[in-house]
Amino acid sequence: MAQDNIPKVVTAPFAAIKINGIVSGFMQNVRCTENIQRGRVQGIGNLTLKAVPATGYTCQLTADFYFISFARPEVKALLNRFSGSLENFINTLIMGEVPPQIQMFKKMPKTIVNGIVTEITDSEETLAVIRDFYPDSNSFDISEGQISRTNISGTYLTPVFFNQY
Repeated sequence: MAQDNIPKVVTAPFAAIKINGIVSGFMQNVRCTENIQRGRVQGIGNLTLKAVPATGYTCQLTADFYFISFARPEVKALLNRFSGSLENFINTLIMGEVPPQIQMFKKMPKTIVNGIVTEITDSEETLAVIRDFYPDSNSFDISEGQISRTNISGTYLTPVFFNQY
């Protein structure tokens, strides 16, 4: 069997993350969680459920970064903290956050010479796109003997549809 026909799992070195088109090279991990909320239909006199209709759908994302600076372009795209004042920050939250787009890619080899990848293509294989992310929380830590990290989590409105890719 030819080596290039073997499917490969997506690992961190295979992945690339872009936030508003900016490559994020210091992201540790991204986790997307999508949940269906369901109602419970039993009716009087019934012990068991008769139906579980969908009543809502929620999407959450959490991302961990190595903490270098909040001013890094990909972190600034996720946070609305660079407005200059508390008043501007509050007005932005109330009147018009602009949600960033987060793209997750799988790197693809462009040129393989004697079994060695010598070039990676610019057109990565899209794994998922988060179109409308609204941050809900941000945390960071600085610990003795550790690499400092920051975490950003929030909600996105449009579920990821894998058949588009």
